[in-house]
Amino acid sequence: MVCGKNTDKSGTDIARVYVEEKEKFSLKEKIAPYIINPRNKYKILWDSMMGFLYWMTFFIDPYIFAFLFVPLENRNINFFQKTLTFVIFLDMILEIFTGIPREDSPIQA
Repeated sequence: MVCGKNTDKSGTDIARVYVEEKEKFSLKEKIAPYIINPRNKYKILWDSMMGFLYWMTFFIDPYIFAFLFVPLENRNINFFQKTLTFVIFLDMILEIFTGIPREDSPIQA
C-alpha cells in the first residue's frame, strides 16, 4: 500500500483492475438471456400460429379487395385487419431475438 492506495509492485491500482475485469462481459454473455431457443415448444407453437395467420391473409385480403373494396366501412373487417397487422409486426420483433442453430454447436434445451 503506497500513499493510501491498493497498488501492486508496478504501481497499478488493484481495485481498478479488478473492477475493469469484472465489468468486461462479452456481447454473447450480455444478450444470452434474451435469445429465444428456436426449438422451444412455445416458439414452435407461435410459428405454427403465424403460419396459419399468413395463410389466412393470403386468402382473405384478395377477397376483401375484390368484393368488399371499402373495408373501412365495416368495423369488424377493419378491426381484424389491424389485429393481423399488429400480430405480424410483433412476430417481426420476436424473430430478431430468435437464435439460429449452428452446425458445430448443437442447441441445448
